[in-house]
Amino acid sequence: MGIAVLIVGYVGTLVGYESYEQHKLLSAWDTSHPAVNDARPVSSDVFVTKHPHLPDGEPRW
Repeated sequence: MGIAVLIVGYVGTLVGYESYEQHKLLSAWDTSHPAVNDARPVSSDVFVTKHPHLPDGEPRW
């Protein structure tokens, strides 16, 4: 039971740290690449997004 608690705690710590680091990187990206405030949709099918959706497993360059 103790080992299971340690494993769950370890995984929880890793997930929390990953979330924290991702937030820091996203903040740094937003600071160095400011959003355009007057962006308007080009057509009814195309919209400008601040952070485009990437498929699972794709790196954020």
